[in-house]
Amino acid sequence: MKKNLNRRKLIQLAVSGFLAQSCKIPGLGRDIFSFFDKGKEKTSSKTNEYIYSGYRVGEPYKTEEVGLHIGGVNHSLNKKVKLKNEIHSIVYSPQDDSKLFISKLDKYSYCQRGEGEFIEFSAVKDHYFYGHAAFDNLRNVIYTTQAKITKNRHDEEQEKSLGKIFIYSVDTLEVIGEFETFGSDPHDLKIVNDELVVCNGGVDSNVAFINLETKKLVKSFPINEENISLRHCEIIDSENFIIASLSRNIVSPCGIYLLNKDKGFIQYRMPKKLEEALALRQFLSVLYYNGVVFATCPAANNVLAWKLTGEFIGAHSITSANNLSYSPTYKGVIVGTGLLGSHAHLLKVIDQNVVVSKLNHLKDLTGSHATII
Repeated sequence: MKKNLNRRKLIQLAVSGFLAQSCKIPGLGRDIFSFFDKGKEKTSSKTNEYIYSGYRVGEPYKTEEVGLHIGGVNHSLNKKVKLKNEIHSIVYSPQDDSKLFISKLDKYSYCQRGEGEFIEFSAVKDHYFYGHAAFDNLRNVIYTTQAKITKNRHDEEQEKSLGKIFIYSVDTLEVIGEFETFGSDPHDLKIVNDELVVCNGGVDSNVAFINLETKKLVKSFPINEENISLRHCEIIDSENFIIASLSRNIVSPCGIYLLNKDKGFIQYRMPKKLEEALALRQFLSVLYYNGVVFATCPAANNVLAWKLTGEFIGAHSITSANNLSYSPTYKGVIVGTGLLGSHAHLLKVIDQNVVVSKLNHLKDLTGSHATII
């Protein structure tokens, strides 16, 4: 294993040099790796956009300070809301102007209605929240994924535990029911056409589609790769989804997959040497915009892009690239990093290439995921 790790390190160094020289990959057209520092982007919109992400000072779960960061996308704002837990993801319901701030492997999460106070609610007994939730406005409930509390927050016991979705009342924020996820260790979840799409990341990892009226399984898609854990989901349309994964084997690349409800999984590829250097450990955030799929890989310090058809476009080096969110004002994708004090970056698709500029006014978007409202 040590030999493989050394080889991977050499490949990383080679690719880092490749990126630093702003070289081109054959067939990509003009250089997409150049850095365009244009300062604050100009915008004609008069409507303020706010970007929400988690933050922490210190190591995970041994923190000096944790909570929620609120930034101004097209205006100056850098606000930190101290909470009991670092926020992993943010879910917004425009129907009733409510937001959920969900922690990962921690006990407390929060709800805010309009501009009101943050209302704290707890995971069920002997469980932690597992970073994601979804509003079901039809039934006036919230669905959450949770993980059993173990001595080690990343204990293998979690991967073997029968997955459950816990249902909370939107009105009272109390648990009112539960149902199985038809897999183990569920993480991300989305609602499409009254079906819950669940990424079960444990053993025999799969994506399950569950009928929300009957709570019965509609269809399950196992990945059939023992080293791959399916973690995060992006909706393309009612039939197509982008799935980001984690690799349990540190020397094996993780993957990005297009999941079609008829055809199953299609893995997005890149040149082999780049895959070994740029697809390390996990793809964290994934986002679809303007025919392009974006994904961050914090371990490799990169954001990568593919056409929806699967053709690899390229990558850009951003240290500790974490979260992705789409800005209607800029008509582009904002990338936040895991480093306090660092600037956000703006990605745009121009002539089938991705160009990057720094947003000097926007800092501290350190959470795993971000949401713009």
